[in-house]
Amino acid sequence: MKPQKMDKKSKNKNNSNVTTEEKLNRLKDSIKGTLTRLEAFTSEKTVSKDTSVTEIEIKLKKIEQLQINLDKIAEDYCEIEIFESLEIIQLDIEDINQRIETTENNIICRRKCNFLQNTKFGYLVTGTLPQSQQQANCCLISEPSLDIRVKKFFELESLPDDSKEITKSEEEIYCEEHFVSTYKRDKTGRFIVRLPIKENAETLLGYSKENAIKRLNGIWEKLNKNNTMGTLYKEFMNEYELLGHMEEIKNETLDKINYYIPHHSVYKPEKTSTPLRVVFDASAKTTSGFSLNSILLNGGIIQQDLFSIVSRFRKHEYAFSADIKKMYRQILVDPNQRDLQRIMWKTSADAPVKTYKLATVTYGTVSAPFLATRTLRALADEEKAEFPDAADVICNDSYMDDILSGESTLEGAKTPNQIISTITERGF
Repeated sequence: MKPQKMDKKSKNKNNSNVTTEEKLNRLKDSIKGTLTRLEAFTSEKTVSKDTSVTEIEIKLKKIEQLQINLDKIAEDYCEIEIFESLEIIQLDIEDINQRIETTENNIICRRKCNFLQNTKFGYLVTGTLPQSQQQANCCLISEPSLDIRVKKFFELESLPDDSKEITKSEEEIYCEEHFVSTYKRDKTGRFIVRLPIKENAETLLGYSKENAIKRLNGIWEKLNKNNTMGTLYKEFMNEYELLGHMEEIKNETLDKINYYIPHHSVYKPEKTSTPLRVVFDASAKTTSGFSLNSILLNGGIIQQDLFSIVSRFRKHEYAFSADIKKMYRQILVDPNQRDLQRIMWKTSADAPVKTYKLATVTYGTVSAPFLATRTLRALADEEKAEFPDAADVICNDSYMDDILSGESTLEGAKTPNQIISTITERGF
């Protein structure tokens, strides 16, 4: 009996069930598969004499096409991925980018007839030296010692210990010292912080305004096709300006070091609370190849890990939770650095483009989580004398903008009132 052929209607119906996210995942897996085969080509212990320059050039062109496809996939992911999982997708994309770069370098080494081989001793460069070369050199790249590897293993596998002092990196130490020495508070109690920038890195930034305008025009092409989405986007930007979280630049000049942050939306109509979020892309590269994120320092994690917080939360007889609304946007950025947070906006596709400066800590910058959580810690330290219980909860039971805590008695569970007073009346 012959198998029945699928008619066009049922076939199209099945194809419609494949979501955009699934298609992107398939394309990403396809890139990984091709990349794996190219990596196998570069990791061969011996090189065949039949391997021609033309074959190597073809593989370099494949690498170039993979990079183009990956950049397109990364951009499309931002449009369909849920807000909380963007960082996971970005880490996966960055890992593939690193693999592409490494594979390209290895193939280029083959084209130069000096081959990079991955051996038990590490990567070795081998090949034919010019006849006039009288001295032969051997380079050996060694792996970290066994002691370092074992120590790292136990650090990763061990359970959190509050009594154990966490070893900080030089970057984390610098960011801590930078924050303590530069933060201040205005007359209303709001915190003003400075962005932690790598030494003399501002001069590395190129031009970014043209790209920001191009991205803005692309946004309006989509907003004009969806009236609901367009209305939500305009409401978000209007609120941003009304709350003083961004300010218009009346007389725009380019003599100062500046960076224009492109932005786009993540639209989820099925969500009732926040169907649309505006995401600021501080990783967009300037004409020099550097972005704002590439010159900022991360600062590291200063709050306790989620495992410890949840474990303590479960033991309380009376528990409570809280959320700090618009946490990042409650913290002001030093006015002297706001030119690094310029954006372009217009109220319609045909309206004139205006330039604004974001006045607060901005989601999308790599230093934002550190600045927000460190400011919260500074608030607790400064108000500890008046609100000791609230300060303790803020320091030990907060994870980003969420607070999970509790007490053993109903009377003690009044701590949330202190927390509200501490946060709302002291600048948040």
